[in-house]
Amino acid sequence: MLKIIDDQGRNVIKNIIDHTSLTENNIRKIKTIGYDQVLIEDNKGCLIIYDMILETSRKINKTPNFKKELGERIKTIMTRKLCTEKDLANKLKISQSTISRYLKGQTMPNIITLKKIADVLNCYIDDFFYNRF
Repeated sequence: MLKIIDDQGRNVIKNIIDHTSLTENNIRKIKTIGYDQVLIEDNKGCLIIYDMILETSRKINKTPNFKKELGERIKTIMTRKLCTEKDLANKLKISQSTISRYLKGQTMPNIITLKKIADVLNCYIDDFFYNRF
């Protein structure tokens, strides 16, 4: 059995399997995306954010416009936080043109970069995927 142990000694994989429809065999990738959340990709390419404290999960629906919608949501949060492309690029130590490509939906940041963007914007990573901001 796969094991990822959190800082309180709990088996994260077991909790995920107990609280979602996933099985050990259909988890393709799993990454921590903060103190209390993990991002799971199943064998079909579906993404799920699992909250280890609340023991809840949310499926991220990859629509045909997924990259563009993600960029628009990041841009909306940046606007509300009064953060420019240049500010974000400087804080992340990446080029402004890369930020621009993210916001236009031309490319998508990896999960590590998304976490860094969320940290800079003082929001949660799932704010980029859900309209709750």
